[in-house]
Amino acid sequence: MLRNTVTGETLPTTPPSDAEEALAIVGRQVEEDFLLLLPPPSPQADEKKEEGNKQMTLEAFIGCFPNGFNWADKFRKSLATIHVPVPDYTTKLRANGELHAASSMHLYEGEKVVELKELDVDTARLRCERQMLFRLPISQAVVFVVRTYMYPLQDVKKEGNGPRLVEAIAGLKAGSSPGFHFYKRAAVWQRAVSEYLLDGESKEVIMTCQY
Repeated sequence: MLRNTVTGETLPTTPPSDAEEALAIVGRQVEEDFLLLLPPPSPQADEKKEEGNKQMTLEAFIGCFPNGFNWADKFRKSLATIHVPVPDYTTKLRANGELHAASSMHLYEGEKVVELKELDVDTARLRCERQMLFRLPISQAVVFVVRTYMYPLQDVKKEGNGPRLVEAIAGLKAGSSPGFHFYKRAAVWQRAVSEYLLDGESKEVIMTCQY
C-alpha cells in the first residue's frame, strides 16, 4: 500500500479493475489532467499511422483543473473534430499531435473591446500550460497530460516581465499562425492588457498592438 502524506489517502499498489476508480485515484494525487485517446479498431490504422492519429478519439479523461475547458463536450470525438476551431491545425499542428480545444476563446462579431479602465487587474491571469504526450506500447493509445499554471497579471508586472509579455501578445498576430490572434480573442483584451503591463513606459510598443 502507498500513503499520500498530503491528503492521508491510502492507495493500492495494484490498479483497481474499475476504470473510473483508477482515473479518480490518479486525479486525486496530482494536479495534471489526463486524457486518453484511442486509435480506431482497424488494421488499416496500423498501416497508415498518420491517418490513424487523425482518427484517434477521446475515450477517457480525468480533468480536475480544466480552467474553462469542458472535456465532456469532446468525449468520443476524433482528434480532427476537436481541432476544427484551431488556426492552422491541419497544415501545421496535426503532425505534432497537439491538442488545443477551447471554443470559448473565439472572438465573436460585435464583442466589446475592453478598455484599460475596465480591466480588473485583481482577477486577470496569465494562463500557461505544460503539455506532454505519451504513446502506450500495446494499445497504441495516446496519454495527453496537461498541467495548467495561472499567474496573476499583477505579479507579471511586478516582476518586470510586462514588456516581454506585451511582445509575446503582439506576436500572436505577427507569428507563423496569425489566426491565433483572432482565436485567442486578442482584439478584445490586447490593448488594455498591454497598456497596464507597460504602465505608459513605451507608447511606441503600445501603438504596435493594433487589432
